[in-house]
Amino acid sequence: MRGQREPTFRGIQFLGKGGKRTDYRTLFKAADGNEAHFPSYPHISGIRQEMRHITNEGRYPWHNVFFEKFNGKIRSFADVGCSLPWGAPTTVEARRILPANAKVLAVDVESGNKPIQSVPGKEIQVIIHSIVEKPLPERVDAIRFSRVSAYLKPRELKQALANIYKSLNMGGYLLHESRIFKKTKKGFQSIANATKPDYGDAEGL
Repeated sequence: MRGQREPTFRGIQFLGKGGKRTDYRTLFKAADGNEAHFPSYPHISGIRQEMRHITNEGRYPWHNVFFEKFNGKIRSFADVGCSLPWGAPTTVEARRILPANAKVLAVDVESGNKPIQSVPGKEIQVIIHSIVEKPLPERVDAIRFSRVSAYLKPRELKQALANIYKSLNMGGYLLHESRIFKKTKKGFQSIANATKPDYGDAEGL
């Protein structure tokens, strides 16, 4: 018996807190309020070279709070667009927090010369992959997709979000720089503000 087909981007609803259907561009604003086209950074020449100055541990403190508080529900995590050329520091940070039996994937479109720092007793699996082109090779419980949008055109962002949806287990979490979303049968439900440390108001966590 065939399983239910995952929807295309047009079939994915984006729901704000309270369940009200919302345009994805509203939900995918960055913490500073910039629009989703695109929230993280303006399109400028040489932006990848600039990333080395802003990619470091401590970049997503409230994501770390999320990992610490709810890591019992996260058996697998993929850090998409993790800056592999600079050693994937945010992935290393998440790996330290998540339990040893959780699978952690460092996902980027290219590798680099800087090695990923090892975490004793905890493995990080490197995957060279474009989430725009296709879903991850396996489903996971949580995906971080933060400050990646600057590299994407509007059509590519839609493709990426559709593939992220397909890559998450039902009830899994999408971590954006300004919000935490939960995968539902209808689409993505915004459940928490990722710029605040208290996830006590996050429905379903």
